[in-house]
Amino acid sequence: MTDAGGAAAFESPDGRWVYHGKGGQTGLWRKPVAGGDEERVTEHGHAMFWGTYDKGACTLDPLSDDVTIECFDFESMRFSTIARFPNQGRVRPTGPSFGVSPDGQWILYSRIAREEADLMLVDQFDRLLGTR
Repeated sequence: MTDAGGAAAFESPDGRWVYHGKGGQTGLWRKPVAGGDEERVTEHGHAMFWGTYDKGACTLDPLSDDVTIECFDFESMRFSTIARFPNQGRVRPTGPSFGVSPDGQWILYSRIAREEADLMLVDQFDRLLGTR
């Protein structure tokens, strides 16, 4: 798809472009399906936190104090913020963890509601190893 690396690629609804992110970098790139050079479309967005819909692409920034969802309009080439909420450590930059419905009516993302860990003791572990 690209000679310069890419991640989380999506074809545009009109079939003319392949949009993608890049691991370790913010922003969205696109490359013509018919061939040609890739171009950076915006500096917004993270590789595993964006998706396309019929009129554009939406991104989620999981790294800021306030998680921000922005949508990019393919025609005007502009972003608009559609939601902002406190992160509180619940949206993690692992992915892919974000999607947009084809008609742009729904956004789906993963969020950690609760984390737990147990500390376990294996009594007489040496017997299990056969060292006794």
